[in-house]
Amino acid sequence: MAKLDRVSRSLKDLAGLLERSEREHWAFIALDLGVDTTTPAGELMANIMGAVSRWESRVIGQRTREGLARDRGVRLGSRSSSLLTSRRASLLTAETA
Repeated sequence: MAKLDRVSRSLKDLAGLLERSEREHWAFIALDLGVDTTTPAGELMANIMGAVSRWESRVIGQRTREGLARDRGVRLGSRSSSLLTSRRASLLTAETA
């Protein structure tokens, strides 16, 4: 295959594909990275790349949800901007006094 990160976004699917290639005695080789899963190092690299791909997909989803919530005026996981603004104002007032 040309690119390992385009094979699957699911670790479960990638693991199934790797098991199938071993069971059916065919090679799973990523041309972009030179990863050959018939070797222990290649199998390790394929699993690491699969985990990184899964992480990347989840981070993109999280950022998308946070961006949509921000557009609707909802903050996820932090204080609202109005609380921060009032806190900054009170700190500035205290510093100038």
